[in-house]
Amino acid sequence: NNKTVSRTTVDIILSFAVKNLSILAHADATHLVTNTTKNEVLKDSSLATRRSFSILKLFKIVFQSVAVFSDNEEILRPHLQTITVTCLRSATHASSPSNYFYLLRSLFRSISGGKFELS
Repeated sequence: NNKTVSRTTVDIILSFAVKNLSILAHADATHLVTNTTKNEVLKDSSLATRRSFSILKLFKIVFQSVAVFSDNEEILRPHLQTITVTCLRSATHASSPSNYFYLLRSLFRSISGGKFELS
């Protein structure tokens, strides 16, 4: 069942991505997420930029999956506060805060679709 596979995959990806939020502090990868192909990222970027790019892409996958499989929002919900607070705190100290702001923007766009309900 695609729902079950998606739910399990999102849980694994989200746990990994949340644990590695600090990677976003080291290099601005926001321009890569929206404008380049995988080959361009691998060829022309530093290791820190590639890592930031990868974490942002993982979050993007999770947020997009919520739109397709509404059951995935149950997996995302417990992480919302951690993601938001960590991003806001880390952005004040990061050399490249734009990654954190990009992530928050993506998160808020994902949850503004009205599918998230308080329970």
